[in-house]
Amino acid sequence: MLEMIVFFIFGLIVGSFLNVVVLRTRSGQKISQGRSKCPKCKKIIKWHENIPVVSFVLLRGRCAGCKKKISWQYPLVEFSTGLLFAGTAWRFLENFSPEAILSTLFICAWVAIAVVIVVYDMRHMEIPMIPLWIGVGITLVYQAIMILTGRENILSVAIGGVVGFLLFWAMAYFSKEKWMGMGDAYVGLFMGVTLGWTMLLVGLWTAFIAGGIVAMIVLVTKMKSLKNHLPFAPFLLFGWIVALFFGEKMLAIFLGL
Repeated sequence: MLEMIVFFIFGLIVGSFLNVVVLRTRSGQKISQGRSKCPKCKKIIKWHENIPVVSFVLLRGRCAGCKKKISWQYPLVEFSTGLLFAGTAWRFLENFSPEAILSTLFICAWVAIAVVIVVYDMRHMEIPMIPLWIGVGITLVYQAIMILTGRENILSVAIGGVVGFLLFWAMAYFSKEKWMGMGDAYVGLFMGVTLGWTMLLVGLWTAFIAGGIVAMIVLVTKMKSLKNHLPFAPFLLFGWIVALFFGEKMLAIFLGL
């Protein structure tokens, strides 16, 4: 329980940083380029006004300077990252050995990359390639360690990456990016090399089911028309999270049926 609390607080802090990554990636600013400012009045945000979630509540969702509303994106990303980090500790931190801690931190890095991609794609209908390639690079380092120590199968990782990429590349290429964007192919690559090919199938199944349900809801409620597009990366990474946390149990149930 203590480790989950620690990782939750750690996730809140990382989530605050991820908000900066999303905003500065779009504007082309360097991530390390000075302190955060209010996007409306440009007032530098003081440290006590930038405490994850807490400051948003104390400021009642408004800038301390211009009193304009602060986007709900900030506390939602911070809180969601905190929950996901706590869930990662619950699922993967089986003991406090250096190996278990290192593995859990690597998976937290994957989760952080996934949060950036989801938020960025929902805001801009575009996959941020630099964070995505950082995630793939981190994954390859981690999987190399796992393969060398005999805890991962190189064939599973390789097949997962190839299948995840080629499936969405083909859908984007042959539909001229009407069904999927080419960026989704690289998200598929990320999913494949992190999950391996068996868990990738669980993740893709979950993603397509979730995407289909949401698409039906928005069409029935006329929130969007058939001419509009829903970003698919959030569904892919929802399926990825489900497969990462619960894939083995889901696969056992499917095979049992």
